[in-house]
Amino acid sequence: MVGASVVLIAGAFGTVLGLLAGYRGGHTDNFIMRWIDTQVAFPGLLIALIILAVIGPSMFTVILVLPSTGGWFTAA
Repeated sequence: MVGASVVLIAGAFGTVLGLLAGYRGGHTDNFIMRWIDTQVAFPGLLIALIILAVIGPSMFTVILVLPSTGGWFTAA
């Protein structure tokens, strides 16, 4: 359940970002690309563990944290 949810959320968000960057281009594309480049520079699993330690572990927070720490850049 967690894996499927993370893939669906990350895939949907990454697809929207990719479509937005491709359609708008220019400053929007540059902003999205720099945001993704910055996110890729940080270790996603370490950030996910830190966020889970602060918020508290539960299946819902795992489903929200994993896509937000780098899962969507694979689709964008």
